[in-house]
Amino acid sequence: MTFRRKISSAIAVFPFLLSPLIAEEAAQPLLDALTSTTISGYIDSGAHWNPGPGIPVTSINGTEILWQHQNGRVAIWQLSGTDLIGAIRVSEPSSTAPRTALAFDKNSIVFQQLGYFWKDDSIINAWPALPLKDLHFAGTANLVGDRDNDLVWASGSHLLVWEMNGTRVVRQHIVSTRFHVPADARVVSIARFDADNFPDLLWHDPRGFVWVTFMEGLNVRGTVVLNNGKPANPDWTLRGAGDFNLDGKPDLLWQHKDGRTATWLMDGTIRKSAALLRGGKPVGAGWKIIDTRKAVFHVVTYQPAPPPPPCPSNPPFSTHVRR
Repeated sequence: MTFRRKISSAIAVFPFLLSPLIAEEAAQPLLDALTSTTISGYIDSGAHWNPGPGIPVTSINGTEILWQHQNGRVAIWQLSGTDLIGAIRVSEPSSTAPRTALAFDKNSIVFQQLGYFWKDDSIINAWPALPLKDLHFAGTANLVGDRDNDLVWASGSHLLVWEMNGTRVVRQHIVSTRFHVPADARVVSIARFDADNFPDLLWHDPRGFVWVTFMEGLNVRGTVVLNNGKPANPDWTLRGAGDFNLDGKPDLLWQHKDGRTATWLMDGTIRKSAALLRGGKPVGAGWKIIDTRKAVFHVVTYQPAPPPPPCPSNPPFSTHVRR
């Protein structure tokens, strides 16, 4: 029996430490695709759900992919390796002002709305305007080295870091440096591409070139070009990095303009192979990958109750005759 078929026949999967934005719903059919502007279904994601005593639970390492539709709808894919095992409807389009998903945080999602930044539904206590021009949002990562992830913006010559304590900005760091990438390159993910335990910057430009800038906290150690200096097909856009072969190392996540998704399986900065996600099935028009994060999924298997014993053909009983 395949893993996918097991899920559809009484296995519940839900991610560890779900965002408060994610509503608890009854189990639904497994999501097969993001089609049009709707999600065809998703499985139980109750953050406080308890399977009960004696029910076996298995933990599976995987990756979550954050999606947003052009109409504002937000959803999450849950993957084990390159296999889609579940999906979650996060939020519907805002009825007031456009709400743009920016990135995953540890247990929440960072949004921008009305010029301000939010973690889920809590506004971040900070300035609505950034002090430097030409910055783009790069992601969340613990660059400073404290307890919480920082909010990071980048350009070809600067790094702006909001050091966070929950939803409060403790201090602002501005790093002036040369990253040795083109001016139109953008940071698409912040992940650890070497063994020093410091998050690094993954860049992509419109011509298809990919770079990694190795960081040591807020200090830049150097930048290397990937894929032997060759550009990727410009029909594919680099969207992020996640572990899609479960080897503990970040792989590159790509989205084609026709809706297909694929990964470069990496060993550090060396591409080993490539693979399509979901067997190359495209998503519906209007959906865009926003970010990825590591996740742990808890698989709970329900054993069907044994059937009742057959009724004997001559059941023993006493016949009482009233006299």
